Amino acid sequence: MFKHMMLRLLCGLAVLACMSVQAMGQTKKIPNGLHIPQGNQRHFNVTLRDGTGKQWQFQRYLNVYSGLNYVYSGGLYCQVSGSNVRSSNNMVWMNNAGDEIEIGPYTRNNCQIYRRAKVYRDRGLTRWMDIFVNTTSSKQVVPVRIYTSLRRGVSRVITSSGASTFGKKDWAFITEHQGVSLLHVVCRKGGKVRPTVSAAGSTINVNYSITVPPKGVAVLCYFEAQASSTSELQKTLSKFNASHLLSDLPSAVRMLIVNFRSGGGIEDITLDRSGTADVVIRKNGDVISGKITNKEFVIEPFFGELTLPADKVIGFVAVSGQESTVHAVVEGGQVITGKLKNAVITLTIPTGGELKIPFTHIKECSYRISKAKSDDVLNSGSLIVLRTGDRLAFDPSDLKCTFRTRHGPIKLLGKDLRGISLDHQNRGVHRALFVNGSMLAGILEPEKIVLPLKLGPELNVSRNMILAIYFAEKEEDDSAKTHVILNNEDELFGRLVDKAFEVITDFGTISVKPENVTEISFSVQDPGQATIKMWDGSTLRGKLRTKTLRFAVKPGPELDLHVGHIVEIVRPDALPPDKTVKLVEKYIAMLSAANYKDRQEAQEELIHMGPTIAPLLLEHVKDPDLEVRQRIRNILDKLGVKAPG
Repeated sequence: MFKHMMLRLLCGLAVLACMSVQAMGQTKKIPNGLHIPQGNQRHFNVTLRDGTGKQWQFQRYLNVYSGLNYVYSGGLYCQVSGSNVRSSNNMVWMNNAGDEIEIGPYTRNNCQIYRRAKVYRDRGLTRWMDIFVNTTSSKQVVPVRIYTSLRRGVSRVITSSGASTFGKKDWAFITEHQGVSLLHVVCRKGGKVRPTVSAAGSTINVNYSITVPPKGVAVLCYFEAQASSTSELQKTLSKFNASHLLSDLPSAVRMLIVNFRSGGGIEDITLDRSGTADVVIRKNGDVISGKITNKEFVIEPFFGELTLPADKVIGFVAVSGQESTVHAVVEGGQVITGKLKNAVITLTIPTGGELKIPFTHIKECSYRISKAKSDDVLNSGSLIVLRTGDRLAFDPSDLKCTFRTRHGPIKLLGKDLRGISLDHQNRGVHRALFVNGSMLAGILEPEKIVLPLKLGPELNVSRNMILAIYFAEKEEDDSAKTHVILNNEDELFGRLVDKAFEVITDFGTISVKPENVTEISFSVQDPGQATIKMWDGSTLRGKLRTKTLRFAVKPGPELDLHVGHIVEIVRPDALPPDKTVKLVEKYIAMLSAANYKDRQEAQEELIHMGPTIAPLLLEHVKDPDLEVRQRIRNILDKLGVKAPG
């Protein structure tokens, strides 16, 4: 059995490829192919048949009803915060091939939501894509439920790991329904964006939490199949290959799919691999299986000759029109493009004998899928991605560069970064993405990048040859950090460094401490004019005396932000003034007093002070004293604030 493997540089490169789309924030910049062409409109209901003859009958929610032996009462609704996404006019767009339809937009949770459904004509499978377009300058966390109601109850669940309940290692599950079985593929194997699943009685709920970047796009994808037997669906599951099933979509669209991240670089490199043998595929289409016995391969990329040990190589794909030039797919997500020296594959075949096949006759060749060479080629470290298609590993400490921003030049450190996009489509501006979610525009310098590679030679290239630089994937929670939105759609997470700043109001000049502020909104027409919301809900209006605010990206550099560049500053953890803080600390200490009356009085006083003191109380929810913990939680409950855990 062969598996169609698309080289996947998961999550990191996908994020980088999306950065330019998200930063632009304009609908016209959304990648081609995100929506089907809107030239062929139909009325609901719409019925399509898959490759096994099964009917998929769609209603205005792009849900399915009826199905095999009337199993569905209403299947695969997309619910966002309890509301079903639906067509507003009972119409649907259909593609020219007649196998895919789309509805939308439907507005919910500050997002425009579209639904696509494709019924495959070459197999018994249907694909849904739910598209979320964030119309705001803040990221949106969207709760999504894929809800199915059934006429035939769930009698049995079998997950992709063989369990009876969907767990951390599962990516799909089969449900049985009195003579009908359904397959549900809900995420990529090993993927980070995973749902919770409940399947019992007459309902199936698949629950996701989707983060949609500011002015950005996120796509949720899942697959469904119907059959009269579970064994038939288990065969479908064993042959399931997301890369192949998503190959009709442009690379820029595939990279937006949060639960099936795939693709990367400027093109997709595919290998047809076997789980039982090494494979050579000739240019005439012949497939020869056996064991590749080459000990090493010598390749000549533009940056110098390399010797690749065979145990590091996944496979080779010929570059069309260039004799003996290949894309070499190497462990760790690397790709090296160049001419093979002594380009002959030595293949021992099972029936005996040895073939020596010149690469001029080969379309592609690959090693068998094994634990050492899995069917997913994952990027396991930092990679520099070139416009030639090369993806090369390096030590991030070796990258010496400056990022010239409108706030001044800064040094970029690999430990602080998820990646840098040098996509020229973004008006010639590069963008750095930090581990805490901050995004910053600038120009990478110097013009020549010199970088030692883990493969051995030194890379010396113009920055114009670089598509992206990806650092080992890491991410930090930004929810408790000060959030700054700039007028070029950059976003920063961290803290304001200034101890205080002066505001000139109509009634006098006052000093404001950032720690006491919840939000600052700046005027577009009058730079520096601001509306300031304080910790207790009061509002101040005036002009900042300072021209810049010092801001520290955490972790990352410090920047001097011109107030004319700032749209908004949001602080989720605003604190009361020092006097109030000391009073709160006094009452919290009294919660463990020996006298019951003192403890009760302290609790009542804290409740009386109101919800603005919640950030101070939350610091004590894990107090070692049991009664203090219980009283803190009681106070938070009275104030309408949910305590963690």
